[in-house]
Amino acid sequence: MFNPAKVGQLKSNAPDVDTVRIRTSPDLTSDFVSKPVGTRVMVTDQTLGADPAGFYWYRVTFDGTKDGWVRDDVIDVSTNPTPSPSPTPTPTPSPTPNPIDARTRLFFETDTRQVRVFEEGVSVFMNIYNKKTASTELNHVFATKLSGGDSRGWENYLSTKDGRAYQASMIQRGTTQLKITNSSTGLDVEPIESGFKAWGTEYQ
Repeated sequence: MFNPAKVGQLKSNAPDVDTVRIRTSPDLTSDFVSKPVGTRVMVTDQTLGADPAGFYWYRVTFDGTKDGWVRDDVIDVSTNPTPSPSPTPTPTPSPTPNPIDARTRLFFETDTRQVRVFEEGVSVFMNIYNKKTASTELNHVFATKLSGGDSRGWENYLSTKDGRAYQASMIQRGTTQLKITNSSTGLDVEPIESGFKAWGTEYQ
């Protein structure tokens, strides 16, 4: 628990999203209320560990007395409250990016999964969380960026586990998709899924 509480400001994790979901518990399946990007909240607590997709959650108080949880990629947290503007306001420095944002090369969701490609040092890894089964399919599995690409500008990351090949693909600032195939035969194990809510250092 944070004592004193910290100040947070809700932010978007995708260019076309202007609200943030505040959930009743630190997971993506719980009930939620939506608040506009830019809403200020009080941050009172944080989960001890990351969720299966690699994100931490903050407990926040909003609208005076209500509380809930938001993921660390949709909030900027500062140690002290922002002071009231002086008669001659000075520019406020931009918030320092959350370290987990800076390490994420590509993040997107599909109807059934969350996909995150991130770097640690010189290595790249992939996490995949299955929303239907509420389980982690890939956790810190080494990922390879495939060389080349097609004329449309696709960039691809590939991870393999338990006989399956997971290919996360993107067109910069455009389409994303997840393809799961048999790593031996190359045949599709599941239908290719298009992504949404994409962001990341290589996607922007």
